[in-house]
Amino acid sequence: EWREIRGGKICLIPQNPVHAFHPYLSVGSQIMDYFRLKKRKVSEKELLKILDSIGIEDPKNKLKSKALLLSGGERQRLIIAMSCFLE
Repeated sequence: EWREIRGGKICLIPQNPVHAFHPYLSVGSQIMDYFRLKKRKVSEKELLKILDSIGIEDPKNKLKSKALLLSGGERQRLIIAMSCFLE
């Protein structure tokens, strides 16, 4: 029962999200992989709109960036953006 709730209805947002993303892959590819794993269809346009609404500056370029090039707050906001698509 908990497996359906965790990652499906609730999301953990760590205070120090340095290990939330792979350091050598773009954060955009990792976010889209997450949605594929969760079987959720999210367009890039929808994702960019969410990123803009939560204060990510230049969201298109941030999605192409590696996680290590982002600040801790930006990584947290990316996790928040992912949680916005939970059912």
